[in-house]
Amino acid sequence: MVGCKREDILARLVEILNGVTDIKNVARNLDEFPETVRPMAILLDGDEEAAPELEHIWKKGRAVIIVNMLPLIVVSMGGRPEDVGPDINELMARIITAVMLDQELNDIVTTNGGVYYQRTDYRLNHSLAMDCDLQMIFRIRYPLFPSHP
Repeated sequence: MVGCKREDILARLVEILNGVTDIKNVARNLDEFPETVRPMAILLDGDEEAAPELEHIWKKGRAVIIVNMLPLIVVSMGGRPEDVGPDINELMARIITAVMLDQELNDIVTTNGGVYYQRTDYRLNHSLAMDCDLQMIFRIRYPLFPSHP
């Protein structure tokens, strides 16, 4: 593990995505998709915030903070219009299963945290073929210790 729990989680997500069948390339925080290597997944670090319902305001800086991080996985693929929908849905299901059931990721977030599927936004574009980009958001809850972020 790297030492920063957030970085440990993000590094593990990249490893998980690299193991998903049919994803040809995985990158992190890349702003463009190379057209030749699809289906491709890009992990964007995403936002995070403390879970307000779990704050211990009376402890003033010494308490463990439960953090909700929202990494974004962008998947791009293309193909024949009649194939893109079923193919992207199958790939989305594989990603959800891989992320949600990964024991190492669940060990990083501990029993005080958790891995949750939040939502997916689809974007379909017509050109000579059909292109589809989907943005998957997971909510990953983990304990942040003031002495070891």
